[in-house]
Amino acid sequence: MRKLKVALLGLADDGQHYLSAIRQDDLFELIAVYDRDVNVLRDISESTGVRGYEDIRSLIVELSHDGLDVLFIALEPYESYEFVQMAAGAGIAVFHKPPFARNVSEARSLVACFQSAGLPLVVARTWHTDPSLSLALIEEVGHVQLATAEVASTKSAAGWRGDSVRAGGGVLLHGAYAQLDMLVSVMGLPEEVFAQCALTGQAGDVHNYDTEDMIALALRFSTHRAATLTAYRNAHTSRSRIRWVGPRGVAETTSEVFAVRTTSDNVEEDRQVISSISGISKALHAFGVALHNHSKQVSAGEDHLATLAVLEAAYLSSRTGASESVGRFLTAE
Repeated sequence: MRKLKVALLGLADDGQHYLSAIRQDDLFELIAVYDRDVNVLRDISESTGVRGYEDIRSLIVELSHDGLDVLFIALEPYESYEFVQMAAGAGIAVFHKPPFARNVSEARSLVACFQSAGLPLVVARTWHTDPSLSLALIEEVGHVQLATAEVASTKSAAGWRGDSVRAGGGVLLHGAYAQLDMLVSVMGLPEEVFAQCALTGQAGDVHNYDTEDMIALALRFSTHRAATLTAYRNAHTSRSRIRWVGPRGVAETTSEVFAVRTTSDNVEEDRQVISSISGISKALHAFGVALHNHSKQVSAGEDHLATLAVLEAAYLSSRTGASESVGRFLTAE
């Protein structure tokens, strides 16, 4: 099987996990890397023997003629949007870390580019590559009727994260996206969202940023189904928990374990689940296998439109002080 020629954009944070996963996978041949930090770029390029680029446009233009198959992107949407579009035009598939867009409009535009080009645009869902999670939810607790999610992020409002134009949002978009995406994937599209955002500090404090530090939102799916999510940043350690309640019991997912307690025996079972590193390895490998086999990709860009619609509805609700419909963001052109 021919190795896929790939390049990685972004070498910090998540990019380190991507780099490790790509280099350890026999499906991929890493031929180029990019990072805006020239010192990091030089160090990685020298240690791996892979060519480093200081300009993404040059990387795409030059390597598209050399048979580049895939761009793995570990950048933020404000940095990557233009180049994701460019990749589609150059005939290059893209695998992007979440979030891949700041709103539904941006996401739709990118999805359309890749659909027109007949190429895959995939957004990482590390939890999706561990089937024990979804299977346990469906088979053991039954049809989920209530879910509560809590997220603490170590990220601060420093730099681009404090600028609503570049960031597109605060801790909800750039701290709790994966948890919200899991809620929507398991429970479906909510009918309405009510959200309240806040900044750290006392009333009247002056802040030099305009994205939320804290958010609480309630999701109404139907008369008998609901979910809540609370998130905040500037935490000492990152952590998350989602509790799922169904007619046959309760399941709880954290970063370390997946626990299930069924109502029939009231016995709790803890199972180890994937870490972020092994999770991204599995997600990248599944992407590569599907690309080789020309089969349907898991977690395509269009699969994330619903999550982004919930995000937009939540941010609108925080401004209007009222519940907002989610469907309007998917039907609006």
